[in-house]
Amino acid sequence: MRKKIKEEKGSIAVYTIVTILSFIIILTGIFLTAASVRKNQLRTLPEIKVAYEKDLERKQEIYEEQISSRSMKVNIIGYSGIYDGVEHDEFSSFQIMDGQGQDITSKVTVRLQAGDVLYNSPQKVKNVLDSKTVNYTISHPDYDSVTGTVKVEVLPAKLTVTTESATKSHDGTPLTAGGNYTGLVNGETISINITGTQTERGTSANSYNLVWNGTAKQTNYEVIENLGILEVI
Repeated sequence: MRKKIKEEKGSIAVYTIVTILSFIIILTGIFLTAASVRKNQLRTLPEIKVAYEKDLERKQEIYEEQISSRSMKVNIIGYSGIYDGVEHDEFSSFQIMDGQGQDITSKVTVRLQAGDVLYNSPQKVKNVLDSKTVNYTISHPDYDSVTGTVKVEVLPAKLTVTTESATKSHDGTPLTAGGNYTGLVNGETISINITGTQTERGTSANSYNLVWNGTAKQTNYEVIENLGILEVI
C-alpha cells in the first residue's frame, strides 16, 4: 500500500514538473515570438515612415498639379513709351494660357476698369493724358477667375527751346536776338515768340513764349529751356 502511494506521489511530481516545464517553454516561446515581432516592428517603422512621407509628398504634388491645371496663366503688360504722336495698343502683351500652356485668350471673358470706366476689350492710347491704371478680371467657366492691375503709361516727349545770346554797346535801343525749338514729333506744330529784350546797360535772359496754336498739345511735351543772355555794355 505504501509502495503504491509512493508511486502515485512520484507520478504527481513528474506530472507537475512536466507541466511547469511545458508552461515555461510556452512562455519562453511567447516571449521570443513577441520579441521577434517587436524587433521586426522597430526595423519596419522607419520604412513605413519613409513610405508615408513619400505618399504625402506625392499627394501634395498631385494637389499642386490639380491646382495648376485649374489656374489660368495671365501675361498682361501695359504699354509704356514716350509720346510719338501715334496710337498704340494699351497692352503691349495680352495673352491668357490654360494649365497645359494652351492659348485661350479668345475664349475668356475680359473685364477692364480704369477709374470709373468699364470696358471689355483693350483700347488705344496716344496722349500723355491717356496714361492710366487698369484693373482687370479674366474669367472662364472651367477656371478660377484671375484679377490684377497693370499700369499704362505715355511719357511726355522733350521739347527743347533755345534762345540766342547777344551783346552790344549801349545806344538807347533795345537788344534782341532770335530763338528756335526742336523736339516736336509726327509733324506737329506750335508758334514761338522770342520776348527777350535789353535796353539799358546790364544783362537779362533772352525769354520766349510758346503759343500752342498748332497741332501739338502742351500736355504731351516737357519743355527744356536753353536760354541765351542779352548784354548791353
